[in-house]
Amino acid sequence: MLKAKICIIPLLSTLILLPISSTFASTNKKALLQVSIRTGDGGQQKARHIKKLKTLLTSKGCPAKVELIKNDTPTPPTTDIEFSAEPISITKKRLPEFRLLAQARTIENKIHIGGAVITKKATGIDDLSLLAKKRFSFVSPFSHTGYLLQIKMLKESGVTPNIENVIFVGNHVGAASMLLHGDTFAATVAAPLARDWLTINKELSIVAQTPLVETGGWWVNHRVSEKQALVCAKILSQIKGYRLKLFPAWVGGFNPQ
Repeated sequence: MLKAKICIIPLLSTLILLPISSTFASTNKKALLQVSIRTGDGGQQKARHIKKLKTLLTSKGCPAKVELIKNDTPTPPTTDIEFSAEPISITKKRLPEFRLLAQARTIENKIHIGGAVITKKATGIDDLSLLAKKRFSFVSPFSHTGYLLQIKMLKESGVTPNIENVIFVGNHVGAASMLLHGDTFAATVAAPLARDWLTINKELSIVAQTPLVETGGWWVNHRVSEKQALVCAKILSQIKGYRLKLFPAWVGGFNPQ
């Protein structure tokens, strides 16, 4: 009889622990945050870069699943945190259920940014009106600092590039490379990048720069607890070096809010 009781005790212990284990696993699953990154302004968005960001966030207390989303698609309802390079005033209207978590700062350590139109210095171009009918390389139709700001400025100067003279490259570095390789006559890139590149490449020239707008940044859904949001914001503010390659080339880091 004693032997039978001894055998029953481990079995009962196992049965008691099963619901606890299941609840623990379920809790962990719910704690995983869905992080979405909009891709319209460029960045080296390869699997290894995504994995490095996921590992950094998760290892520091912000358990995350990271995915890329296109700028012409709505934010998935499952998104807890989103990065967007568009000005924060625009995202605030687009995502009323989110609040700013960390604002992007430029490579010049600013939170306002403009766009630039660049050409080769040898062309002698110093006025936007002289770029009529010329071939352009842009970042993407969704990039504020690599297309939207510049196209507005160009149109105000009487220059509207024809579709056959437009190439969308997908990132700022690529747009400048097209210009340097002679594939286009002019390129539009973020102004901080243009100014930085001119210090090391005397072949380039800035024709004009746009007015400044706010930078973009990270946004967090209101359903995420304040405590968890603060942890994630702190981690995002520490992103630097190779991990920044996932984001537009003009991004120098993030300021937590």
